[in-house]
Amino acid sequence: MKVLNFGSLNLDYVYDVDHFVREGETISSADMNVFCGGKGLNQSVALAKAGVKVYHAGAVGSADGAMLLEALSNVGADISYIKRYDMSSGHAIIQKNRAGNNCILLYGGANQNIGIDFIKEVLKDFDKGDILLLQNEVSNLSFIIDEGYKRGMSIVLNPSPINEKIFECDLEKVEYLILNEIEAADILGASDTGEDELIEKLTKIPGNEDSVDFGREGLCICGQDSEDKTGNIQD
Repeated sequence: MKVLNFGSLNLDYVYDVDHFVREGETISSADMNVFCGGKGLNQSVALAKAGVKVYHAGAVGSADGAMLLEALSNVGADISYIKRYDMSSGHAIIQKNRAGNNCILLYGGANQNIGIDFIKEVLKDFDKGDILLLQNEVSNLSFIIDEGYKRGMSIVLNPSPINEKIFECDLEKVEYLILNEIEAADILGASDTGEDELIEKLTKIPGNEDSVDFGREGLCICGQDSEDKTGNIQD
């Protein structure tokens, strides 16, 4: 069994500021740091550190992607399925104020340049029983799901951020959904629904099991073929 993470790769530019920039205002930052991020990269790093052999597929910019590739290589993730494009890598401009709060401007960059031919090229090396890990930060997500499903892969999706692209996907082809309470309510169109009713609605989605993070209330694993299991996660 192989694990393929078709996921985002972002550079996070973090600026320490006294306050968030207002309309028409120019301010100076006290400090600036660059970090590797993106939901995809973070998941691959976590898997690799846990001892899982993970193959990361995605895209970076040819001029600014070296740091992202190095971050994955350093933890043992396979980067042979990452393409370089003559454009900027995905990145985030993050203002962090004195209180530790932040505001974020996100640019998809190379993450949004994942094409059909590239997807087919990657997936031909994976087969039935392999795991396909996805997030909603790369282009052609619905096609990746369809192609992975055709190959008999076990599909795991973190559908964040929730937007129109998620509703273009056939979620019945997803074996495991990993989401929080707000994302679950958004997918179901049930923003005013309580926890118990939300869990009941999720179990009616054919073909998948769901992991729902209710914050301090605990984690629920629910699905048509499993019992609900809820418990608090201790640090």
